Amino acid sequence: MKSFYAVFAGVLLLSLTVAHAAPKSEKQIFAHYMGSYPAGAKAHAHHYRMQPKDISPDNKSMLSQVGGRTTNWSLVPQEWFYGNIELRQSAELEIKRAMRIGLDGFAIDAWASPELAKPLLDIFLTICKEKNLSFSVTVCLDPSCHKVKTENYDDSAGGHIGGMHDTVRMLLSKYGDHPNLARRDGKPLIFTYSTQGFLPNDKKLLGGGKDEPARRRAKLEVLNDLRKMVRKEFNTEIFLHHDIDNEFLGIDVKQFKDSRPPHQPGPIMAEAAGVYAEGVDNLQGQDAIGGFLGINWMPEFELVAQQVKKAGKTWAIPMWHQYNNIMGSLHVQTGTDLMRTLWDQARKTDSTLIQYVTWNDYGEDTNLSPGTATRYTIYDLTAHQIKWWKTGKQPTYDHDKVYLTYRRYPSDATIYPLNSRRSAEGVLEVATILTKPGKIQLPGRSADYDAPAGLFVKQFPLFAGPVIAQVVRNSQVELEITSPDPISDKPWREANAMVCYSSEFERQWEIDFLGTPMQTYAEYGDVDSDGLPNWFEMLYFGKLGDYTTATAANPQDDPDGDGLTNLQEYAQQSNPRKKTQHYVVGHVWDLSTVHQAGATFNPDVDSTGRKVWHYLYALGERPVPLTGEYLPCPISSDKVGYAGDMVQHTPYRDSRYKQVYGWVARHKNPADGSWMIQLRPSVNVSPILAWQAPISGKVSLVIDTYAKPDGAKRKGTLTVQRSGSLELLAEIRVPQNESVSIVLPEIQVKTGDRLYIIGSHHPDYIDVMIQNLKIELVSLSK
Repeated sequence: MKSFYAVFAGVLLLSLTVAHAAPKSEKQIFAHYMGSYPAGAKAHAHHYRMQPKDISPDNKSMLSQVGGRTTNWSLVPQEWFYGNIELRQSAELEIKRAMRIGLDGFAIDAWASPELAKPLLDIFLTICKEKNLSFSVTVCLDPSCHKVKTENYDDSAGGHIGGMHDTVRMLLSKYGDHPNLARRDGKPLIFTYSTQGFLPNDKKLLGGGKDEPARRRAKLEVLNDLRKMVRKEFNTEIFLHHDIDNEFLGIDVKQFKDSRPPHQPGPIMAEAAGVYAEGVDNLQGQDAIGGFLGINWMPEFELVAQQVKKAGKTWAIPMWHQYNNIMGSLHVQTGTDLMRTLWDQARKTDSTLIQYVTWNDYGEDTNLSPGTATRYTIYDLTAHQIKWWKTGKQPTYDHDKVYLTYRRYPSDATIYPLNSRRSAEGVLEVATILTKPGKIQLPGRSADYDAPAGLFVKQFPLFAGPVIAQVVRNSQVELEITSPDPISDKPWREANAMVCYSSEFERQWEIDFLGTPMQTYAEYGDVDSDGLPNWFEMLYFGKLGDYTTATAANPQDDPDGDGLTNLQEYAQQSNPRKKTQHYVVGHVWDLSTVHQAGATFNPDVDSTGRKVWHYLYALGERPVPLTGEYLPCPISSDKVGYAGDMVQHTPYRDSRYKQVYGWVARHKNPADGSWMIQLRPSVNVSPILAWQAPISGKVSLVIDTYAKPDGAKRKGTLTVQRSGSLELLAEIRVPQNESVSIVLPEIQVKTGDRLYIIGSHHPDYIDVMIQNLKIELVSLSK
């Protein structure tokens, strides 16, 4: 192992290229770097080894049930994760990769994992100086990662002002004269994250949106105090980037003209940006205005850019490709739509400074750095975009390139043995960069089309099967790639982020790890071609994440002795280590089993572990049409103050309708402490609880319900439908605070049929509370 590392380090250092410093105000792009995740080393490797120990169908924590926090690890040889890679070796790989795609430097998050981030800052700068590299490093001030109190300062009032002064003081005192400290216009360049967090607690919500000049002035005072310290102690100026993302965090945006509640402030973002760029009275404006992700103000990018440039300052557009915090927010679009849109806007609005978010936050799936799921695809496509942005024209190449980007499974696939709390629609995207026009074929998908030279993108519906693409000219296949990860109809855990593969994988791997066999980390691949995917063999019979154990199972064995082979267990999505439970007449599906589990997913399981409870919604003008074409609720939460416990949310917004936010939630009955289900509609949405039959036969249904008082004399509606030919089984009007029941003694169902229980689709809509819901198996079909 040591000899491999030594040889690799030597090759890596020799391959780092030398270039010269960037001229004044040139277009510059830095990547936000998380010191806690050096590629294949230290904490990152530790978590790779440790996370699988907590992932099990038997571990009922939500984090375990969705498959762990990180699913897109740094793409390095597996030996790195189980070895003891030094920080310097990891840092050399990081710089080499970043320079290869045209990045100008790293902005290290100050201080995510200070015990690693601070040494990495020093190591990066040391390598750059030793090798005379045109690569620079700085910090991004992160108020969430500074201590409240140390020997040097006390930030108990909020804002972490003392901590950030200390960070800048340390940076300039140790590295102020370093040739590779990032600079812009000759000044040390410093990025910021979430500047709302720079304000003391009593000023964060100053005026509640009613006195924005006062709140903006307070923030300018804080940042000008930082500048004063730098002038006094170092006799220099800094080039300060200002992140305006959370400008209105905690403030009701409904009060602002043309806002888009609940989270998007609207055009007032441009007004704020103009003030921060221009400054107020004797308070200096910031040198660059931009954002981290810009999620809530993307429609205002052009307006903000205009205001910033009008003040003579630098417009720094947010840049990223996806965000997937497994226990937090999910922001993804189909294929590479988001990154292409942002790069188009970067060129259109003439942004000259970018902080890419991120280089290596694998825990939030924002990593531009090659990952085990995204591999080299986003990385290489970004290289193309950087060159285009910097030069003003698309780059050309001496060979064809094909990139495949998709979700791991269709949105209607059932996840087993773990669960999902969120879902996002996906596509299969084929991006090509051809040297000359050619025909693209997707074997097994009945798709072929003509693609021009240069970058061209086409998207297709997502369905299970191998993912193969060919470039054909003159009836000859000139290039073919097959992703090691097929699209699966039997996913095992939540996966809403990208999985990618490209024709560039082997070429890029050889540059990074010369002489080391390629490792693709194909979760859904089948390395021994025995019909059992790699994840199945590692999870049940080997060691999750250790691909040397992906051949650990015999497909014909029956380890639990239930008469089903491992191959049959996989096919029917059951546990090969536990005997399969069978339903008998009299079995009751009681929704209280979900309450007892303490967490909700979509779908939720019954007492046998099968996925039967689904949370859906119907959209439309009232009365909301009940067509059977219902959509899954896209996100679930443990607890939401205004909604209840174990909440399944409909979307906040929809392109067609304005008021679509509703939910399915749990509430305790104050009378007896039992759990109730709330079906909360809104103007254009009706929430739906669905039971999916795991058997064929006859069942009975009993529901006790009432409408939640709302101060008006309205009634709710509860509707029951059966899927298939979509039959209306029952519909009742539900009075406020008066319990009524639906009793259906005999309903014929086939495996896969659904019973839809729909809340208030009538014009007279109101919350419906379900006190009791039981489905009993009356008879089984032979």
